Amino acid sequence: MDDPELPTTILPRRAWVSLPAKADVQTQPTRQARLRGLKGMDFAYSACHYLQKSASELSLQFSAAESSTGKSDGKKRSSNRMYRYLRGESAPKRGPQGKHHYDLVGAISAHPRGALIERTLERRIYKMLDPGTSLDALSGLLSGLPDPLPAALFDMQLAPKGKSMAWRRRPLNGCAVSPAIETLAVLTSRAIWNPRDASASFVFALFETLVGLWAEARLKYEAPRMAEILELITLTQNLVLADETFRYVLPPFLAFLSFDGPDR
Repeated sequence: MDDPELPTTILPRRAWVSLPAKADVQTQPTRQARLRGLKGMDFAYSACHYLQKSASELSLQFSAAESSTGKSDGKKRSSNRMYRYLRGESAPKRGPQGKHHYDLVGAISAHPRGALIERTLERRIYKMLDPGTSLDALSGLLSGLPDPLPAALFDMQLAPKGKSMAWRRRPLNGCAVSPAIETLAVLTSRAIWNPRDASASFVFALFETLVGLWAEARLKYEAPRMAEILELITLTQNLVLADETFRYVLPPFLAFLSFDGPDR
């Protein structure tokens, strides 16, 4: 049963930002900067969604007590940092930051719904796409997907001593993606998923699987396979509806996958 305390949508009466985010909102020259911006966008949209407040209201509520106009006990000054995150320009960092050493992530995490917002900074899907993620590390992320997905990707028997998960990768036999995973993703994407259903996390993990396989193809310099998987990701993009807030950043996320700029 749905939690009646959780919101179902961002406040529709506040037209403070486009929903979902526009595909061309990011202009950074590197993939690393754009990925960081995607995290910030995801964080800010989730904060607006779960706390049911506008970006301005959140910028005021979650700011240092010292950030006032005039007198120390005067009206708070908005940093408008949430708008910067919504535009995908950057992402919040953990711990005290800035002139007033304010811990924005910590303050939001302390809210009763804060864990739902903070998790966006640690999504597996972003780790898969990080320029610093090696093929072995990516294999570890793929092997951590919920069952039965890893078994379709890896030989789950014990690997020889000194061999990594990447060594146990099942052969594709000319396919861009395991036929079993492709069929499951296509069929599953045709349904409308409630993000609060028990199976929702698995459905979103299917989308993560395709993204992880795209990242694997990129690390292996397999351009034709990358193009094929990106086409499949676009075809099955409705899988993201199983996540409560990722849908808001889907257009710029797909644009990120198509972006051919340098990593750093």
